[in-house]
This record gives sequence, structure tokens and C-alpha cells, in this order.
Amino acid sequence: MHKLLKRTYFVNTLRALWGIYIITALVTGLLLLVIGLTRPKAYLVKETEDSFVPSELTINLGDTVLFDGAKSTPYWPASNDHPDHLLYLDFDPHQPLGPGQKWKFTFNKLGDWGYHDHLEPEITGVIKVNGARWKEILLPLAKTLFSVQERRVDLSGCKEISNEVKKQFCLDEYFSNLVYDKGASKALKKLSEELERDPFVAKWCHYLSEVIGEEAYVEYHDGVDFEITSDITMCDSGFFHSFMQDYVSHELGYADAYEFCRRVERDLNGNQDALTDCMFGLGLGITHYYAILNWMDADTILDLGISTCEAFDDLAKVCRIGVLSGFSHLYVGSSDGIKMPLARGNPFKLCENEALGEERDECYLTMVGTYNVAFRNPKATADFINLVEDREMAANMMVELGASIWMVEYRNPEAVLVCREYESFLKESCFQGFFERVKRYVAPSEAKEFLTKTCDKLDLSGAEIDQCRKVAEI
Repeated sequence: MHKLLKRTYFVNTLRALWGIYIITALVTGLLLLVIGLTRPKAYLVKETEDSFVPSELTINLGDTVLFDGAKSTPYWPASNDHPDHLLYLDFDPHQPLGPGQKWKFTFNKLGDWGYHDHLEPEITGVIKVNGARWKEILLPLAKTLFSVQERRVDLSGCKEISNEVKKQFCLDEYFSNLVYDKGASKALKKLSEELERDPFVAKWCHYLSEVIGEEAYVEYHDGVDFEITSDITMCDSGFFHSFMQDYVSHELGYADAYEFCRRVERDLNGNQDALTDCMFGLGLGITHYYAILNWMDADTILDLGISTCEAFDDLAKVCRIGVLSGFSHLYVGSSDGIKMPLARGNPFKLCENEALGEERDECYLTMVGTYNVAFRNPKATADFINLVEDREMAANMMVELGASIWMVEYRNPEAVLVCREYESFLKESCFQGFFERVKRYVAPSEAKEFLTKTCDKLDLSGAEIDQCRKVAEI
């Protein structure tokens, strides 16, 4: 009887497993059929100066629409209703797109999806998504089971890449993924650890912290909060630059952004430096926001930005400085494709605006780096500085030029020799700015060696090399 029970149990188990196999095969075949019958297609929608073309488009579930800005100003396609985009929350790039910039979106929900340009709400369109309701349920499952998963980049793999551009893009993707997988605070912590280990990461720390800030805002906007830690201020507060820029421009206001800065202050136990850095980023965001609304009109953008900052009382000054720094992004080219023309004849014309008041000096300092980065011409920039009558201001501007030379001509010490052509105090100021950047961005483990080699490598006279070593604190 015992053997019969065992045999019966074995047969029943085999039958159950065979049944599961048959059901799995049928489901698999059905899912594969879904994939075969719903080959996705791509469609193009262009936004001209006053309309989407076509304004109405019918597609199938799983199809992709590529939006193209065929206009001279930024655009922002997003689902209705304005300004919250609640109709189809995922149908939103979460930021403005520059002229000629493209953005694609795959529609995985059935229905008629009305949308508009967030920057010009009167420009509207509709995407009609057709398909059987059962496809809406099975298609995502099929893609999950049978599609090749997106390859996640590995940090060690990034470090092995020899091409600097590809290596930078790899690190960009790595830290972007890290924000999604582990959260913004963990991504910032990892970046702080890598600063001590990898000179390349140290070089690009500001950019990488901006990447983390940009991705963190997307998550934050979707309701994913993160812990505020001291790492948020590292790398010249690049995190705040991108996070606050997106916060202000997307939320179309600055009151909530200001409250976020106050939260940073509270969470970091009254850290005033962190509050200042955050408010500086808020100023950047204000410039970016008004640039979208007042395309190419620098004086109007500046007037509106300076007046907006007045609402912040004791923090108005740092906000105004952030507004000024925002122009360096606009003139050099922002991540959204916005770029304003900068006159070669007078790089400091913006600083003549009467709205600046006591921030005029800050404007001159900001425009030094902006002009040099935009035209890659430190000699021309230094010539303009040499014309400044206030020689103390000229010396301060040369410090900014030296810092800018480092940022543009990374690890090329000969680039700073352009400063030799000017009065000794201007030359020394330029060296000071250059070497202060070296100490800030070169990993501590190799900074002193690099500075020593740099001073020895430069073709300097005895007095000049003494000054080089003095500035470098060797």
C-alpha cells in the first residue's frame, strides 16, 4: 500500500507539472503573438511657431511619438490640463526643450490624450491611442518577460574607458541610474567617495553633481523625497544649480523653491552655507525661467530676476548673484538648448543695467568667466580686463580669468602664461585664480605633485617661479 501511494503521488505530481508546462507554453505563445501583432511604430510631431503639426494624430498602443521643436524658441509638450499635466502624468519631459531639440514618448495607455505647449498653452494637440483593452494589459507583461533588459552601466567599466567624452557620458549614466535605484542622497555619497579616488571624477565633479540634481528633481516631482545631507553642497553646489533650476522653471514659481531651501537649512542644523548655496541655485532658476518667457531679451530677464529676488529679504543678495550667474549658462548654452548671443565688442554690456545697483561688481566678475568660456580666448578677455580703470576690480577679474582658464584648459598649465603679458599684480592675480582651481578640483592625493610639476614646467623667470610656488603654496 505504501508503494502504491508513492506511485500515485509521483503520477499526480507529474501530471500537475505537465499541466503547468502546457499553461506556460500557451501563455508564452499568446504573449509572443501579442508582440508579433503589435509591432511598434514611430511618428513625428513638429511644433512650429504657432501649432503642432499634425495637431491630431492616431496611433496604436505601444507606438512612439517623436516631438521636434521646429521653432526659434523653447517648447514643452505635455498632457492636459495646464499647468499640472494630470491627464497623463508620464507624458511630460519635465523641462523646456530647446529649438531643434527632440523628445520621444511611448504611449502605453489607451485613450484620447489632449496636450499643449506648457510655455504657450494656446498651442494644443491630441494623440489618439487605439488598441484592444487586452493588449493594454498583456503588452507590458510581454515586454517585461521577453525584451532584453536595459544594460546598466558599471562604475568600474566607466573607469576603464580611455576616451574622455565616452567616459564622461558613462559616468553621467551611472550616477543617473544610481539616483533612480538608490536615491539622491546615496548618489551624492558615492560621488563624494569617488572624488578622493579618481582624478577624472574630481575634474567633472560639478557636472556630475548637476546630473544628480537634475535626476533628483524628476524623482522629487514624482513624489520621491530624499534625505538632505552635507554632501549636497560639494563640487561648488552643482546639485543645487540643476535641481533648483528645474524646480523654479517647472513649478512656474519660486515660493515652494524658497521653502525647499529653508528645509535644507533646517535639516542641516542651521547650516548657512548650504542655505546660501541653495538660494544661489534658486537665482539661477529664476534667470532660466524668465529666459523662457522673454527669449533673447537680456535686460528684461535681468530686470525681472533682480526684482523677484527682493521678496527674499535677507537672502535677496545671494539670489541676485545667482540670477547674474544664470546668464553665464544662457550665454554659453544651457542643458535645455537655450543659448543667447554674447557680443564680442563689449562682454560687460549687461553690467551697465541700472537695476544691478551694488551687484554691478559681481556682474563684472561673472562675465569674465562667461566670455572666456564662450569664445575660448583668454587673451581677448585679459585685454578687456586691462581696460578697467578700477585696478583693484581688474585684479579681482584676473583671479576669475585664471579660474576660467583652468576650467577651459584642464591640465594645460601653459594656458595660464597669457597672464604674463600684463602688470605684475594682474599676472599674480591670474596665477592665484588658476592654482586655486587646481587645488579645488585635482584630487588631494595628486594635487601637490601636479602643482610642483606645473610651476617647474612653466617657462618662468626666477621671480615668477617664486610667485608661482607662493600662490600654489608649495
